Amino acid sequence: MSFATACSHLENYTSAHESLVDQIGTARFAYPENHIEADNRLIWHLGQLAQKYDSQNVLYVHLLRDPEKIAQSYLKRWTEINFNAGIMSAFANGIVMREHDWPAERKLDVCRFYVETAIVNTQEFLKTQPHIDVSLEDGGVSFENFLDRIGAVGDLDLVKQDWAKPHNDHKFSIELDRKNNPGLIKRVTKRIF
Repeated sequence: MSFATACSHLENYTSAHESLVDQIGTARFAYPENHIEADNRLIWHLGQLAQKYDSQNVLYVHLLRDPEKIAQSYLKRWTEINFNAGIMSAFANGIVMREHDWPAERKLDVCRFYVETAIVNTQEFLKTQPHIDVSLEDGGVSFENFLDRIGAVGDLDLVKQDWAKPHNDHKFSIELDRKNNPGLIKRVTKRIF
């Protein structure tokens, strides 16, 4: 993911992408001090995050992208990868109680509903929390504002270069898993919010 990868070059913060995604309970939120975590599944744990992290010692970053592009990306992962542990499968058949597979012509609507739900949940939570919005589509302006706000230290030119690079991790995951284990997709690594 662009955000975690770019932030990995900072000297005064660690960063990771979904580093505790397989944990439960307090271990799910056991991030180290001065850490930047990119994990869109945290939108389902906003209350727990608010309880654990003092609003004076945290900055939430809301990654922004055109909602239609997000929905299309989820649709691609859901239909082409058929990754049953993915968030779309969980949302489409668990949060939205649907016993049978969704017809192909309805899947984009389900993805759009998921994206809308995630955005609204995040926006409502952030009304009372310290945060900054960072757009993936503004040429790096809001990302530079984020770097300024956190007092980023390190090779900031490299950080900004990495931010500007497109990262298409789920394409890489598809190719890797087809090569190593045809028919099985183990993990889709690109999550953007």
